[in-house]
Amino acid sequence: MTGPVILCSAMSTDVRFKNPFTCIIAGTTGSGKSTFCVRFLQNLSSLCTEQWFEGGLLWCFSEGTSIPTKELDAINLNILYHEAVPVDFKILEASCVYIGWPVE
Repeated sequence: MTGPVILCSAMSTDVRFKNPFTCIIAGTTGSGKSTFCVRFLQNLSSLCTEQWFEGGLLWCFSEGTSIPTKELDAINLNILYHEAVPVDFKILEASCVYIGWPVE
């Protein structure tokens, strides 16, 4: 088993995110939301029960300059970029991970 494990009374508990799950990353401008998401994706094998999502990842953004493309490209995941939150989520596949911020 990979990832963090908490041992309790000779029993082990897997504390990784279990797919599917919902997680909200919120914070003010410059607080590190994008950095956190990049680091989370870099460490999927130890933080999540899934390391690959067939549908890929949907990275939604409000400003194109805010996309950490160099870091995301290095992760080597199937990432689709979309400006703003999609009006029609039919572009997503069932196994897709959505990462996005609302347009202010």
